[in-house]
Amino acid sequence: RFRPSVILFSAWSNQWNRAVAVAKALKTLREDIPLWIGSAHVTACPSSAPWAPFVGAVIGEGEAVVSGLIANPSAFPAGTLIRGHTVDSLDDLARPALSLFPIADVREYPSVMFSRGCPYQCTYCMSRNGGLDGTVRWKTPTRAIQEIDDLLALAQPDEFYIDDDTFLKNPKWIRAFCEQYRGRASTPFYCNARPETVRRELLDRLRDIGCRGIGIGIESGSETIRRQVLMRPMADSVILDAFRLAKEANLKTWSFNMVGLPTETTQDLRATIELNERAQVDYIRVSVFTPYPGTPLYESSPPSQLPSSYFRAASTLDSESYALFSEWVHQLERDGRLWLTNSEELLREY
Repeated sequence: RFRPSVILFSAWSNQWNRAVAVAKALKTLREDIPLWIGSAHVTACPSSAPWAPFVGAVIGEGEAVVSGLIANPSAFPAGTLIRGHTVDSLDDLARPALSLFPIADVREYPSVMFSRGCPYQCTYCMSRNGGLDGTVRWKTPTRAIQEIDDLLALAQPDEFYIDDDTFLKNPKWIRAFCEQYRGRASTPFYCNARPETVRRELLDRLRDIGCRGIGIGIESGSETIRRQVLMRPMADSVILDAFRLAKEANLKTWSFNMVGLPTETTQDLRATIELNERAQVDYIRVSVFTPYPGTPLYESSPPSQLPSSYFRAASTLDSESYALFSEWVHQLERDGRLWLTNSEELLREY
């Protein structure tokens, strides 16, 4: 019905195989439509781009080049890699065109994001050290509030999520945002933080404007793995303090955790389980570690340990760790504490 002149795809690494499959299916319907791919996976792994059925790829931030690509797709021959331009001022971007989407889809996961890049150095994350261009940028608080207003006016969700990976990384920005947002809306929201960025003063400000919960990364209960493998040099006490402060601020908490990390033993996995219990986490997200292109852990992983689909199943864990992981996931499910895990295959088996 749309009769598009070009179709643009966006895919993370764990979506790559699905993106290729959808693109091939589209080619059977309209072979003449050029298909382009962009976003995280092809930026980290440009060698993927020439794969049929994509004509080419946009590497990096694509907003500044997409309009030209759409206006004249025939100007770009097959196999073209277009390098996007870093957007220095995120306020210059067009506001998200939410009205293009079915309201039901927006309501399924109503979210906003106000920054790009992360100043930290986690070895499993492509946003490390500011991301591809080494810069951390924020929309202004005024622009951030405009996007929240747009979301609430269109979808009228019961709650929404501020999806910046480390929302508290800029305390000055948080204070300005809270001051401007105060009294504007009663819709509750949720956000994420690293343990060492959690301060009671910031949590109180966020709670007072509607924040009802915060996600904090634990990732591994082994301090050695956090320091030597993940480049998250924080003591257990820092993690425990972060969850304690959140509870004192009357916020619900959830944690992010990974299993199957390099060098991880069953004892390390047990330490992850125990640290979550010591922190009295309300909800727990647990994922099977997969090394992604563009990250140091991908580059250092032996080829035999790199899943071709960029998705690692729990069954690849050693038998002892798999049994402990399975027991943990099922117990969390029984307790109503399991939150958005990629280990649904375990629950289906259960």
